[in-house]
Amino acid sequence: MIPDYLKRRVRAEVFKCLRIAEEHYGKEFPTPKILFTLRSRTAGTYKCKQIKYRNSFTREVIRTEISHAINFNPYIIKHNFDEFIKMTPAHEVAHLVTLQLYGTLGHGPLWKAVMTETFGKNEEESKPLHSMETPKKLYYIYDCSCKKHYMSNIRHNKIRKGFKYRCKHCKGSLTFTGQVEWR
Repeated sequence: MIPDYLKRRVRAEVFKCLRIAEEHYGKEFPTPKILFTLRSRTAGTYKCKQIKYRNSFTREVIRTEISHAINFNPYIIKHNFDEFIKMTPAHEVAHLVTLQLYGTLGHGPLWKAVMTETFGKNEEESKPLHSMETPKKLYYIYDCSCKKHYMSNIRHNKIRKGFKYRCKHCKGSLTFTGQVEWR
């Protein structure tokens, strides 16, 4: 969980980037929904989704809506805010702008042009924070007669409550042998 004041600063930076892009291109861009639920090693993601509403009898499309969302990683915000705020909001807004202007996603030449011309970020600055230190996950090791199985915390707790898992290969029962941390 991150403090509200950090969320407000991230939202303000996203809206600032949108305003810069709108002034630069003389066009209004859709306001994305801003989320703080990303749990991977990635600092942020941009998603665009098309929703079709249909008549329940004829299945004819009545209307289509497009939703835009930017999701940020709260762990990275909390533990590396200064580096995060310099590049990640602009990086994700550049994806939205590139999709709206050119109909393309990704980190191609059009996206790079938006980053440099609109936000003044060079190629090194526009790289996402994929390699940031994130918390390790705990996995539980179970053995059968043919190999080791690595179980998540959820499966481990189910086994502790009596649920039985078997190996798909040898059909043997699994025996707990230890735990390990991974990124």
